[in-house]
Amino acid sequence: MNQNISKIQDLRIFYASHKTGNGTIGSLTWYHNLFFPLKDISQEIVESNQNLDFHLLKVYHLKKEGNLSQLQVEKKKIAVELLKEVKEAKKNKNINVLFTYFWNDLIDESFFDEVRNLNIISINFFCNASYQFHLIDKVAPKVDYCLVPEPDRLINYKDIGANPLYCPMSANPKFYQPDTSVSKMLDIAFVGTRYADRYRYIKKAFQVSHNIKVAGKGWEQKEMNATKKFINNLSLKFTGRGRLPSRLFLGLIDDKKMFQLLNASQIVLGFTKVWTNNFENPIHQVRLREFEVAMLRCFYVCERNEFISEFYEEDKEIILFDSYDEFSDKLKFYLNNPSLRLQVAKNFYERALNEHTSQFRLSEVFKKIL
Repeated sequence: MNQNISKIQDLRIFYASHKTGNGTIGSLTWYHNLFFPLKDISQEIVESNQNLDFHLLKVYHLKKEGNLSQLQVEKKKIAVELLKEVKEAKKNKNINVLFTYFWNDLIDESFFDEVRNLNIISINFFCNASYQFHLIDKVAPKVDYCLVPEPDRLINYKDIGANPLYCPMSANPKFYQPDTSVSKMLDIAFVGTRYADRYRYIKKAFQVSHNIKVAGKGWEQKEMNATKKFINNLSLKFTGRGRLPSRLFLGLIDDKKMFQLLNASQIVLGFTKVWTNNFENPIHQVRLREFEVAMLRCFYVCERNEFISEFYEEDKEIILFDSYDEFSDKLKFYLNNPSLRLQVAKNFYERALNEHTSQFRLSEVFKKIL
């Protein structure tokens, strides 16, 4: 522990992370769920001046092109520039914590050795290790503390000599706010990338109600002509008959439109399978969406997984399913029971507000460290 930190109020943080979860639509997901909550709980926070969203995009294209030598150059370059900033912030602001959201492709891991030499605690957040642990295995051992949302991956971090702290997903209630002025014009809505068996579930939802909208990557109207090939690749039965009408699909939307869409929906859908090629034995995880939707005070019907009961009580705060029939039956039941739906949404919201805010979650992390 840094001897200059005795309590959370003494935290002086240098923050370096991309702001967006999807730069093509200007989403500020991580900025609002990490930077601002850290600002709320710390004495001071200094943000890097590096354009890390641009750096992320550049790295993505270099890797896609197979230009690994230039990728290494970019990793070292950003490490040098960030280290200059950290040293300056240490000198002028006496920062005592470095908080990052990096993985192997984004930075040369020797950067964290240099930070440790400055007597600064390094903390790195990374999500999706449930199926992408290989993306963090070089950086993780170099960081003082790794924040890990997936409890079943803590052992993997320990096995490579890293120091993981369990830090479940959470959401910032100052960013996600219920909007009671919006009328519930839609029966069902879903926001998320199209993969795995999501298309098939959306078809089931459409059979329950035609008053449905779907948004996210892969749900663009121009993409839907590829649906037959996509479904066949997943070894799911598909027939041309009953193909979903293009009017359902909104494609990529920004944060504001996502909030409007979810607030206008009687039921919001959630799926917990992650993006892998192993559809016979899928991996499930608790996602950020389970907390975003709660903070918006929406009624949530979500795919069941083994970890969700840690956060919400089934049927009281969240509605779960693990089969197509159960999914359809519950959609029909709750669309016909508005008072029950409103009570569950209220419980969902209150539980999240009391236990699952980003401010609370990050404060708990620092209590373990200090």
